[in-house]
Amino acid sequence: MILLNTSFFTTFCDPSLSRIVVNITSGASRIPFPSLHLYCSGKAARDMFFRVLSAEEPSIRVLTYAPGFVDTYMLRDLEANSSSTPIRKLVNGFRQDGEILTPEATVADLERVLEDNAFENADHVDYYHQTA
Repeated sequence: MILLNTSFFTTFCDPSLSRIVVNITSGASRIPFPSLHLYCSGKAARDMFFRVLSAEEPSIRVLTYAPGFVDTYMLRDLEANSSSTPIRKLVNGFRQDGEILTPEATVADLERVLEDNAFENADHVDYYHQTA
């Protein structure tokens, strides 16, 4: 991720260009979830990387977007196989309550956030709570 961004910004280094980075994150970057230590840590590190990038390069707009509980292979695997019973129950509860999102629903929300363009640079926007 760091090498990809470095390469991108080396290629598109003209600060007069409108440049925006969307960092897809997770609530797990802020909330510790049992059995997800590597995932939580990785997401938190990415979030900080992009916050520092926005501080060092104010011409680059950064949106850190948490898409919510999205029906993906990862979520289904977590629900079925997590070593943490509370995590399995949490995800299952979201599914039973109809709160698991489709990829299309969360992408539509992300598009709305980008079109509205009302977020501050490096804001963490969560599907459920919007700006956090």
